[in-house]
Amino acid sequence: MGLDPDSGDGDGRAIAQPAVAQNQLHITLDAQPSSDFRSLIQQAELAAQGLVQQAFAATPTDSVVSVMVLGDYNGQVAPLLMVTVSRDQWQRSPALSEWTRYFRDSAVLLGYVAPTQRLQPVVPSVAPVPLAYSPMPPWLSDIEPNFYQ
Repeated sequence: MGLDPDSGDGDGRAIAQPAVAQNQLHITLDAQPSSDFRSLIQQAELAAQGLVQQAFAATPTDSVVSVMVLGDYNGQVAPLLMVTVSRDQWQRSPALSEWTRYFRDSAVLLGYVAPTQRLQPVVPSVAPVPLAYSPMPPWLSDIEPNFYQ
């Protein structure tokens, strides 16, 4: 825990702030049209696992590592998975799937899967109320400066 002298409760006393060293990493993988989405996810998992291990080994002060793996297909970029794990959690269970959030819609966004549902037009839940129509009186149209015949 660190002390921040600039934060206090107004009477000059410092309040203890928890010091959490977090390492945030991002990596982008090129999606190959010849491979399937499952292969891309496996590559993403291997890359994320390697980055987590390297981060904890390289920086012993980091207590949390967060890895975001993106997929890029012809300039279309979408998140594939995100791992956020503390050093204690990783030491207890280095199983990546326990600490990973997968983004399933990326298969559609990257073009591996066609969308299954088409957007349906929105149907109003209440019948529309007709607006009252009152035609412009003929004498007003001649006075109106923006009236064109």
